[in-house]
Amino acid sequence: MSNIKKQSHSNRLSYNINASEKAIYRIQSQTNEERSKFIIDTFIDSFKDGIRDNPDAFRTRFRKMAATSFNFYRGSAVLFYQDLKIDKDPFILKHNAAGQIFIHGDLHAENFGTYLDSNGILNFDVNDFDESYIGPFTWDVKRLCASINLLCYSKGFSDDDIQKILTVCIEEYLKQINIFCKQSKDHFALTLKNTSGKIKKLLNETRIKSHIEHLNKMTFIEDYNRKFIRSKYILNVDNILYEKLINSFQQYIETIPDNKKYWNQNFNNKELTYKIKDIVQCLTPGIGSAGK
Repeated sequence: MSNIKKQSHSNRLSYNINASEKAIYRIQSQTNEERSKFIIDTFIDSFKDGIRDNPDAFRTRFRKMAATSFNFYRGSAVLFYQDLKIDKDPFILKHNAAGQIFIHGDLHAENFGTYLDSNGILNFDVNDFDESYIGPFTWDVKRLCASINLLCYSKGFSDDDIQKILTVCIEEYLKQINIFCKQSKDHFALTLKNTSGKIKKLLNETRIKSHIEHLNKMTFIEDYNRKFIRSKYILNVDNILYEKLINSFQQYIETIPDNKKYWNQNFNNKELTYKIKDIVQCLTPGIGSAGK
C-alpha cells in the first residue's frame, strides 16, 4: 500500500515539473486507477461550468468519445496538452521563438475541409479554430501525427505502414515549410487552380452543392425575413445575451473597411452589408464540443 502511495505522489509531481521523461513513459508508469483519476480531474477542471449548465450535452459527448479511440482523442485535446505541456522539446529549447507560434491547437485528421475565403474563392484547409493557442508549433505536428496513427490503426494498417505514413507526413510538412521560407508571398491557399487528385475532387463536389438547399434546411421565411428554425438543440438566447451580442457586433462593424462595409461602393445610402437577421444558441452534443 505504501508503494502505491509513493508512486501516486511521484506521478502527481511529474505533472507539475519539467519532466525529463516523455509523456508516454509517465503515463505508462501510472496505474489504471491513477490514470483514470487524472483524466477525470482534467475534464472536470476544464469543463465543470459546461457540465453544470448542460449535463445532458456533456453526457452525450462523453458517450460518443467512449465509442472509439479516435473519438476519445478528438474530444480530449485538453487532456493531450495536459500530458504534453511539460515535455522537454530539444528544438523548442534551442529556438525560443518556435514556442511562441499561433498554432491551430486541435490539428487532427478530421479538422480539414472546404470553405469560401474572404474573396469568395473555395479553399481546402484546416478548420475549427476554437482551440487556437500561442505555443510550440511542434504541438500541432504531434497532435496531427497521433491522430493519423489512430486512424491507420483502426483501419488495420500494419505498424510498418503506419510508420511510413507518419514519416511521409513529417517529411512533406518540412518540405513545404522550406518552400514557404523561400517565397516572398504571404498568402497561400489550396484551390481548384492548384490542386489535383482527391483534394480537387472534394473541392469540385463542394462547388456544385446547393447553398440554397443547405440554407433552407436551417432557416425559414417569416414576414419576408429569414430566421433560424428552432428545435431541441436550436433555441432563443436570453435578453441579456442578446443585447451583449448586438453590442459586440456593432463594435465589430466598426473594424470593417468601408469598401466592404456597405452595399453601395459610392457610400451614398450607407446601407450596411452586414446585418443581424436572427440570433439563436446551438446546443451541440458533439464529440469536440458540448454546450452552447
